[in-house]
Amino acid sequence: MITGIKTKSNLIAAVKEAGFRHLEIPYENLKEAEAQIQSVAHCDDLSIGCITVSAGKTDSFRDVISDALDNADRLKVPYILIETEGIKDVKDIIETLIGIMDRIKRSDCRIVLENGYYVEQGDVRVRRNGLCDAEDFRKVLAELRKAENIKNSNNSRFWAGLNIGHAMLFSANVVELITGLGSELKFLHANDNDGIHDMHQMPYTFTVGRGILLTDWRLVIRELHKVGFDGGLFLDIDGLTGSVPSPLAGTMLRMVYRIADEWDKSFHWDQILDAIGDKKLITFGAGPFMYKFMELYGERHTPYFIIDNDEKRWGEKIGGAEIKNPEEVRKIPGDEVYALVCLAAYRDYVRQFHELGIADVDVFDAGWFMEDDKKYAETWCPDKGDTGEGTLNKWYRYDKEGRLRLRRFQLRRLYHELRNIWRKVKSLLRRIVRRDKG
Repeated sequence: MITGIKTKSNLIAAVKEAGFRHLEIPYENLKEAEAQIQSVAHCDDLSIGCITVSAGKTDSFRDVISDALDNADRLKVPYILIETEGIKDVKDIIETLIGIMDRIKRSDCRIVLENGYYVEQGDVRVRRNGLCDAEDFRKVLAELRKAENIKNSNNSRFWAGLNIGHAMLFSANVVELITGLGSELKFLHANDNDGIHDMHQMPYTFTVGRGILLTDWRLVIRELHKVGFDGGLFLDIDGLTGSVPSPLAGTMLRMVYRIADEWDKSFHWDQILDAIGDKKLITFGAGPFMYKFMELYGERHTPYFIIDNDEKRWGEKIGGAEIKNPEEVRKIPGDEVYALVCLAAYRDYVRQFHELGIADVDVFDAGWFMEDDKKYAETWCPDKGDTGEGTLNKWYRYDKEGRLRLRRFQLRRLYHELRNIWRKVKSLLRRIVRRDKG
């Protein structure tokens, strides 16, 4: 799996400085991006992970996709993403790809089709195209693979890509999309919007009320874990990078990188733990996060021991690892320890490890792996019950007594959508009146 960011040539230096190493480059900006990469200091760290072709913005899709394939082979780019924004019927795209199938089969690059939308001329409504439903998406992939004529679908060049922002425009159930596509999903575009406009903003931007995210990003990443996602995860935030003043661009990109890095880390704990070598793994915490860690990684990476501040737990064992007094850590040289905090409120415990003489401290966030919010609440927080915050895009939830409740933030979204439509209707009526007067 690779994690990166979609960017244009003018931001490549700032993107690298922020920490990103894999870039997604629009096809029309590819030559400028190549030149800019070469001009950046230590450019060997950078690679183009994806070339994006916007099918709805080109008059000659066949020529563009053929040239993109040539460039992908030359630059060893693993993905070509076909955006279908503005495409009503994907039939023409399918026919074009089938028409150049021999050329595609000579390439090692994966062709990813992404869910999109279109707007009829003179209309204000965003409409689905043929890649907005998992079942329809699978049918398109099956048609392409039939023409590809390969026995094992794992060797196919054609895969599914999911743009979270586009899905949110239809209040789609993103969980159903991810699970419905399953192993067919090889690319994810992460961007946020208000559920009405395709804004391509940074994840975690939009909330309704206090602290209620319009897009439940923790649930999105959790579902990717469930389906064994191992493709490309790229942030597509042109709405942010295109509007932030130049002096602030670097700061904003560093914040965006921290999001991408946290997501990426959740997919690579086996590699992280393998890399500690001969160091002794000591974990902090004996609660649900620790149990989840042991469930996922305990067999291969059993802690040397566990520490916890609750002296009532000392002497107990979790998965073969004993819970001890934190002071036991002082008996081991600090440079021989890799410390891992397995607690939600981790800052104080990171500080406590430092006070015990351990510099190499990391945090394991089990929230990326918990089955779902309801199960977590019932298992570890019985006093909270079903908060309803774990399910994306539902107009309702059930409270602890089993009573049906409408979800406030979805009703709020409907209100804003209707208000936006009314504004556009009024604007249209004004133009009609002015035209009649003229």
